[in-house]
Amino acid sequence: MVCQSLSRKYANALIGTLSESECLELLDKRSQIEACFENQDFTILIKNPFLDFQKKLLILSEILELSEGKVKNALCILAQSHRLELLVEILKEIENILMRREKRCYATIFLDGNFSENALNHFKNNLSKKIGYEVELREKTWHQEGIKCCVEGLDLEISFSSQSFIQDLENFVLNPFK
Repeated sequence: MVCQSLSRKYANALIGTLSESECLELLDKRSQIEACFENQDFTILIKNPFLDFQKKLLILSEILELSEGKVKNALCILAQSHRLELLVEILKEIENILMRREKRCYATIFLDGNFSENALNHFKNNLSKKIGYEVELREKTWHQEGIKCCVEGLDLEISFSSQSFIQDLENFVLNPFK
């Protein structure tokens, strides 16, 4: 939770400092940055407290092919404050903030089976109306009964399970005064 709060603060600072095009330039490099941090050697190097921040910045700049500019300066500030290890989370926060400004969000729907395209579009449209955001829906399969939907950036989770509905109904009928 502390890392998320810290990431959000850095994301807001970067959005306040960089232009929208510079933020998008940084977000375009997100998959590259995520790939770097998936590499254990790279992660060890970035987290090494004995390695000078300028060397860390140089390595990251060369990998991302960054030229001089505000984006490189922003990464320099992160390197100086020993926060490069938060870069992936900061980029996620920047994306969430920019999407909220545009009233858009991603939602991941977890399904236990195949649903028709029609049913998914109906769900997406109803969800968009309820939350007031344009929703981009991603499907994932899970091996549980029911449906679960997580709306990223809005910290919203919706789940439906016939078993839990039946259990709640039984509790209501059998114990009406609790």
